[in-house]
Formats: sequence, C-alpha cells, structure tokens
Amino acid sequence: EALPEFDGMLSDAADAFTQAFFVASRNGTELHVNSAHRSAEGQASLYRDAIEKYGSAAAARQWVLPPRESAHVSGNAVDVAVPGAMWLEKNGVSFGICRRYVNEPWHFEFDSSWAVNGCPQLAPHA
Repeated sequence: EALPEFDGMLSDAADAFTQAFFVASRNGTELHVNSAHRSAEGQASLYRDAIEKYGSAAAARQWVLPPRESAHVSGNAVDVAVPGAMWLEKNGVSFGICRRYVNEPWHFEFDSSWAVNGCPQLAPHA
C-alpha cells in the first residue's frame, strides 16, 4: 500500500508522519489517515457544525477548535483511523508524534522535542 501524502502540512511534521507510517507498515500495521491538513475555511465549517451539534461554542471546543487554534490548520496534526492509532500511540513518540487528547484516541500532533523529552500529558479535550 502506498504511503499517504501529507500535503499542506509543515515539512517536519509531514516527514515524521511519513516515517512513522512507513515503519508501521514494515511492522505489519497499516495506518490510515482520516484527516490531516485542513484549510482555515474547512476548519471553520467543522467548528460551526460542532456548535450546532453540541449547542454551544464551549461544548463544541471539546471536539473541534476554531481555525486559529487548530493544529490541523497549522499543519501539525493527523487524525488516524482507530485500529492503527493504537500502534501510533505506543510507537509515535520516537518520531516526535503524540496523542494529545483523552477524548480523541485518533488525534496526533508532532513536536520534534517530544522525540527527546517524551509525550506531554494528555489534555482532557481540545
């Protein structure tokens, strides 16, 4: 299976995710991207939809951040299909990739310092 392309992402983040996906594949785990880089307009639409779904901006922010705060818009986050996400949660830190939120087992972000310092504590939600 071909590795995904991480168009629009920060180059360091795209490189780290590409390497992680390659190593996972070599070790028998296929990772699948549900979402990576998003435009500000796309993120704004998701945020508006979440406000409508959850009834308030505060409730929506537990699942979707406004464009200026989203790591997807900044090019630093990937949402991974859950079966493979378990592999990435266990092994991603060596690439600087960490799960960030308790309520989103699919959401991973990149920070090169995490490969040295380990993953930060999970936040309860976005």
